[in-house]
Amino acid sequence: MNEDDIDPLESQLQEAFAESHKTQPAPPEFRQRLQKTRALLTANPPPDCDSAQVLVVPRDVPPYWVELSATTIVGRADDADLKLEHPWVSDRHCAFEKFGDDWQIKDLESTNGVIVNGRELASHTLWQGDAVEIGSYLLIFVEAHRTVE
Repeated sequence: MNEDDIDPLESQLQEAFAESHKTQPAPPEFRQRLQKTRALLTANPPPDCDSAQVLVVPRDVPPYWVELSATTIVGRADDADLKLEHPWVSDRHCAFEKFGDDWQIKDLESTNGVIVNGRELASHTLWQGDAVEIGSYLLIFVEAHRTVE
């Protein structure tokens, strides 16, 4: 794929990736992930809302959207804000948190960690289209004030 073949959403995801990684353009190994992210977001457009959201992509059921609150706890526990049923997900696995204009994800000392864009991280400032892996789930982060069309 050359630069002329990239659609607007693909371009937006690459720009967000470049901003978050301070590289331009996205390395070739990330282009496939960005293309898959674009395909998932195109097939499952986010509903209108004023907050950030994640597209939850489980292995065994269709993807669904979850709106994030200022602090959203993700885990297997019954009181988790976003409950993910999988043996590799800790009771309190991680948290999405809003700090000013930024959103972060923080590992809450989970057993199996949080993988963001293919790298295991203890915390990460999120950008449009970031892919978060938790157990067998993929969560794609989308900010409300950015378009994905």
